[in-house]
Amino acid sequence: LKSDLDENLKNEWFILVYLLPISLFENFEFLNEKTKKNDLNIKRFVLSNIRKNEDECFFITNNIDKHKSKLEIFQYGVGLYFQQQHIFATEFEYEIASKYYSWTSLNDKKSIQIPLFRNFKKSNKPISQILLINSSWGYFYKFTNGPMFEGVKKNFDNQIKFLNLVKTKFNKLIIKDAKYTDENFDKIKIYKENDLLKYKSNKNLDILLKDSFPVCSYLGTAFIELMANDIPHILFFRPSEFNATPEAKYYLKKLKKFNFIYYNPKSAAKFLIDNHNKIDDLWNIKEFMILRKEFRQKFCNSPYNWQSKFVRGLNL
Repeated sequence: LKSDLDENLKNEWFILVYLLPISLFENFEFLNEKTKKNDLNIKRFVLSNIRKNEDECFFITNNIDKHKSKLEIFQYGVGLYFQQQHIFATEFEYEIASKYYSWTSLNDKKSIQIPLFRNFKKSNKPISQILLINSSWGYFYKFTNGPMFEGVKKNFDNQIKFLNLVKTKFNKLIIKDAKYTDENFDKIKIYKENDLLKYKSNKNLDILLKDSFPVCSYLGTAFIELMANDIPHILFFRPSEFNATPEAKYYLKKLKKFNFIYYNPKSAAKFLIDNHNKIDDLWNIKEFMILRKEFRQKFCNSPYNWQSKFVRGLNL
């Protein structure tokens, strides 16, 4: 930030953070000094609900406390109303925010349902290539607590089991690998041992979906995005790893009856192998279509022009 800006620009700053892998600002000490001297009067923050570091949190809360800055939060990750006992910081931010851009439809005045999702197109090709979308849970290894470590390891073991089963039927596989590195076990070594390393890819999801049938190995953002775009897919996950809200649990159980959700990789692989030629027919069963529409309206109703709606909500 420059200190010689026009006074009008100093009076109001809009700080927008959209799925950035790094903090937008690195030098918070500089920003704090500017705020203390009243060189910066930030009237409104519009931020992802994922905080990057303590300095950033201090900078934001200091402005809210001393300068009466407004805080608007947009949801990133499955989040507060799909998963119970969420991160305390997320719950706290919702409480102090003046406006909340949520994936979920909420009955309160400060919430606006605008899921910030990418738009994907369904592949119309016969299923010949399977895309496994990995979880990014390797990130949590750094916390090194026992339950989290075991949960991540079991999740990865299930991915390997699924891949070894489906590669007997499909000779084209893609592993959409997570961006985070796993510090406590060597994934590359395990891929090599199972002759899977050659399938690993870091291409963007929208590119991979053009020629592939997606399978989610965890219940998270990828699943919600696919549901928002109504893309046929399979999900397998262990319910013990995900503490869903009662409403989310209700819909997940109803969705599972249509055989696109599984609790183990073996059943998911068997369904895909046995039914790959009739996936569209099964996906387009009327009752299933109605249920998915209800799910979208509640948890991920993303209009095609959500960007315009979001900007209108910002009232720029």
